[in-house]
Amino acid sequence: MKVLIVCSGNTCRSPMAAAILRKLAAEQGLELQVESAGTDAFEGQRAHEHALQVMKEKGLDISSHEARRLSPELAEEADLILTMTLGNKRQIVSQVPSAAEKTFTLAEYGMAHGEEVADPFGKDVEVYRRTAEQLERLLTEVLRRLRKGADGAHT
Repeated sequence: MKVLIVCSGNTCRSPMAAAILRKLAAEQGLELQVESAGTDAFEGQRAHEHALQVMKEKGLDISSHEARRLSPELAEEADLILTMTLGNKRQIVSQVPSAAEKTFTLAEYGMAHGEEVADPFGKDVEVYRRTAEQLERLLTEVLRRLRKGADGAHT
């Protein structure tokens, strides 16, 4: 299964979320291909220094990450698209209407309706730590739902 995680700039939330999801999936023996993109990304930008630091604290290396802008091709290739906010979701659906049925906010898919992952850009490293904790909690729920699907239950 190919999961695409989307935020705005693809330098903070989505690269952190992708790294966390890869780790959690590997720990649970669930095979996922996880990528990230941004609705308004500037191609080639590196992950934000605070995102790098917080991921390093969690034993994850995102130093090779380069931002990329969401394209219709990326959206079409994904089996599941997870966004940080309802605004991100709406932007994807307006750009790629055919992706509507497979696009959810992290909270929607993880059954924490209404919760959004605020952009930590411009904030201090402690805000990035809290964002990473929120992502880990939401992604744990996402994996629980994906695991049910892999075990034959209806997602």
